[in-house]
Amino acid sequence: MANNNRGQQQESYLVAVFNSLINTLERNNQLIKASLDTIKSLNQGAEGRKGKSDGSGSGGNSARVTEPVSKSDDIEATRADKVRVEVRASFVKIYDINTVGQDFTAEVVVHAKWEEPALKGSSKEDVDNFGCIGYWRPKMNVLNMSQDLEMVKHAFCLRFNVTGYNNPIIMMMWRFKGTFRESLELEHFPLDVQDLTLQVTSDRTSEEIELVEDEYALSTVNTKAFMDAQEWAIYQHVEAFREETPQEYVGSVTHPVLMVQCRVARRVGFFGWNIVFIVMLIMILPFTSVTLSPAGSDRLVVTITLLLTAIAFKLVVQQILPTISYLTYLDIYILAALIFLSLHAAQNSFMNYMVSVLTDPAEKVMWDNYTIIGLAGSTALFHLIFFSYVLTHTSTRRRLMKRKDRRYKAKMKFLEKYGRLPKPTEIVTPKHSDEINI
Repeated sequence: MANNNRGQQQESYLVAVFNSLINTLERNNQLIKASLDTIKSLNQGAEGRKGKSDGSGSGGNSARVTEPVSKSDDIEATRADKVRVEVRASFVKIYDINTVGQDFTAEVVVHAKWEEPALKGSSKEDVDNFGCIGYWRPKMNVLNMSQDLEMVKHAFCLRFNVTGYNNPIIMMMWRFKGTFRESLELEHFPLDVQDLTLQVTSDRTSEEIELVEDEYALSTVNTKAFMDAQEWAIYQHVEAFREETPQEYVGSVTHPVLMVQCRVARRVGFFGWNIVFIVMLIMILPFTSVTLSPAGSDRLVVTITLLLTAIAFKLVVQQILPTISYLTYLDIYILAALIFLSLHAAQNSFMNYMVSVLTDPAEKVMWDNYTIIGLAGSTALFHLIFFSYVLTHTSTRRRLMKRKDRRYKAKMKFLEKYGRLPKPTEIVTPKHSDEINI
């Protein structure tokens, strides 16, 4: 009887606990729902206040708007004529150059300007709060971006009675940060010079728009804000040339592209001391095994150990380079080291055989000396020819970049003196041309 009473009490206690738990969960659900409703109402109020502030803040400048252009404002007029748009780009900050990924990250400002006949005869008072809404726009974008652009900001302004133009001009400033693809040319690695290209294009066809380099201002690069200066040295000049490219969605239609390039040269110190110098030591060390007897396997063990070490260095180099189908200068040097070490291994095996065949000790020494001297001479001759060839070819490219820097400075002085550069005589300038139209 006592056990039955105890069981009933425990059952009543459990029922009371479960009821209390259910009530607590229901109250928690109500509190969560109320909190969500409050957050939703606060977000709606913040959006309403933001919309009001955006609508009332556009009257600060009578002829300039610096708010980002949204797609809802993309109400534009069409033009029957082909519009000439003058473009220049400023590399404000270059953050990182990724050799393995073959891309670079940079913050860029693109300046574009074009004539607008519809504004002829107007004055600044007639274009209050000008934001280029309802007027023609170039619909520019970047062709070689690998990710969506960040920090995108547009600004428009209007200029009247500008020398050299028959109509008022609309000036656009487009600032953004992004990661851009670049096919690196790594044959000369680690003494390579690379182009960092911004491919500015337009959604409009080549029949609607013409992208040209600005005749009144040069594209620039901020060398003091270069963030990867420990690995690269940046040049001062910026070049631009024009191309046309088909878009993937309309293969028969071409779109204009303006290529704006700055250039960087890799600093060779890290790779020279940490890879080239050590591989050179590995190539020299097998000659120390001449102090060992050619009989037996002691020499061969030393050579094979050094060969495996050189192979490890080859694997390290593969990790700092993208998958490419050609050999770099560093690849050639390490492969040459593997070949010479293999020749040492062959010499060790050959002398081990000759010791067992020859009976005259003087003849054994003679063969050993001849083979060692032959390997030493071929190794020295290879280094002389290889380094002379590499330094000659890479220094030619770097001297060309220095000349481009000097010509760029001369171009800036010409622009400061005359206010305008001569019109280019060629539509397309080769990527590595040494000609600058001034």
